[in-house]
Amino acid sequence: MQGGTKARTGAYEAVREDAGLKFQRRRRPLSTDQGLDTPPWVGYAPCRRENNFKVRVSRRCNVRRLKTLFQLRWVIFLFSVISVAAGSSGVGLNGGAGPVYAQELESKKIVPFVPTPQDVVEKMLQMAGVKKGDVVFDLGSGDGRIVITAAKKYGVRAVGFEIDPDLIKQSRENIRKAGVEKLAEIREQDIRTVDLSQATIVTMYLLPEVNLMIRPNLWRQLKPGSRVVSHDFDMRDWKPVKTEEIKESESGWGHTLYLWIIEKGDQNRR
Repeated sequence: MQGGTKARTGAYEAVREDAGLKFQRRRRPLSTDQGLDTPPWVGYAPCRRENNFKVRVSRRCNVRRLKTLFQLRWVIFLFSVISVAAGSSGVGLNGGAGPVYAQELESKKIVPFVPTPQDVVEKMLQMAGVKKGDVVFDLGSGDGRIVITAAKKYGVRAVGFEIDPDLIKQSRENIRKAGVEKLAEIREQDIRTVDLSQATIVTMYLLPEVNLMIRPNLWRQLKPGSRVVSHDFDMRDWKPVKTEEIKESESGWGHTLYLWIIEKGDQNRR
């Protein structure tokens, strides 16, 4: 076996020399006149190694990745320059709102969009005791799943409030697909300015500080008997009448739901 291997190796060496191939790694010389802007892969040849009579390129893929990243970096840089130039007039590349509008939108966003799992949506509406004649307001409606579920399952009017244009478009399309356009709608409005007086149920998946920000509006504008359900976050000293723990069916994550009922004296609270 060893003699045969040497014979094959000798034959392979002869073929390799005849082809003029050099399987050596060429390192960058210490003294080089290349500038600082020269890409890091210049001055290196792909390092090939023999392994069981197969030639394997060990650095070629890495070099290609470096080239791609280098080119991508310049594409991103040029795109950002063009975007800033276009945004100086308030118009973006797509003919719509540019970076100026985007900054204004981000400044209005007080809660990031995190979708509520569907089984948690079902439990929230169950806790609220949705019945015929109720009007559900969902503050920060995202993709519209609470609004759609309330309209489709309970047959009640449901209104979602959202300021993100992409989510508004998506949720309105979801409403159309669910066939509940007559009962459900999405309004583009900051949740801090919503008139809650027409609602009998308010659902929220906000943040603790935002809950406290909305709380005075809930007290002043909702009628006695109205229900408020919050996903995961309470309202400090306003004690809920009911608290429930639920595990998400898919991931097993735990969620806490809080229920409050507006009483007559709440309008005078501060």
